[in-house]
Amino acid sequence: MSILVHKILDFVGHQQAVYSIALLSNQNSFVSSGGDGFLVKWSLNSPEGVLIAKHNEPIYCVSANQTFVFTGSSNGNLSVFDIESNHLVKKIKLDANALFDIVFFEDKVLVATFSGKIMVLNSEFEIEQTVALSGKSIRKIKVIESGFIAVGSEPAVWRLSKNFELVEKYTHFNQSVFAIDYLEKQRTIICGGRDAVLEIINKEHETESIKAHLLHINDICLNDEKTMFLTASMDKTIKLWNSENFELLKVINSEKNGGHRSSVNKILWFDKNKFISCSDDKAIKSFEIL
Repeated sequence: MSILVHKILDFVGHQQAVYSIALLSNQNSFVSSGGDGFLVKWSLNSPEGVLIAKHNEPIYCVSANQTFVFTGSSNGNLSVFDIESNHLVKKIKLDANALFDIVFFEDKVLVATFSGKIMVLNSEFEIEQTVALSGKSIRKIKVIESGFIAVGSEPAVWRLSKNFELVEKYTHFNQSVFAIDYLEKQRTIICGGRDAVLEIINKEHETESIKAHLLHINDICLNDEKTMFLTASMDKTIKLWNSENFELLKVINSEKNGGHRSSVNKILWFDKNKFISCSDDKAIKSFEIL
């Protein structure tokens, strides 16, 4: 049975590359950020966005919890906005260079930095702990049941306990690792990066390598049912995979599906069979899998 992909909407308004997107708590809206420094709020049902803030620097990552929207800039600044009023609540300098990812664990905020550290902030957005992992940048953090997994420009995957103690470090990669997700039930890591290879690491530490894209893998995202996942690449494509046997199910591109015309930077599922993506082509797009 063939899989069909239908483009739902184009969300156009950014003036430069869109680097990151994050769903808001009601699941009917999301925020975006990019090279133009814009923080924009969108409804999933409308192509018209609302400008929340204009930073004077590119914004590499954006994330949101129930109460706040967080942005991380190219100059190491973390900004916190109230999700209802859109007002700036706090701005804090966390690194001399870029912040690449922001995730949440209990009442803490974890930030991945250019300097190779994970900064742990408390509920008052004060630095509670600094976890030094590498001399090179940490690009992505994934919260799992047993703790955390992190990847970065050093060709490695770090697995940490809930107390941020190093449990294991996987170092067989050839190049930087930019993207990661985790199959909790199977205890399997899915990751990829600069070499465009999808690396599957199972609970026995056995590794399967799949040449997945032509250029860098920028993001990996499992659906809620953990039956499928998406990969986003610098080669302008999004690919849909079966998470049980890692079979390629569909290639989504501009020619056949109205996809992106430049590097795809981030992807997010917002429904059982719907997702949004953002790109260097200045656009955000939503798709439905039929």
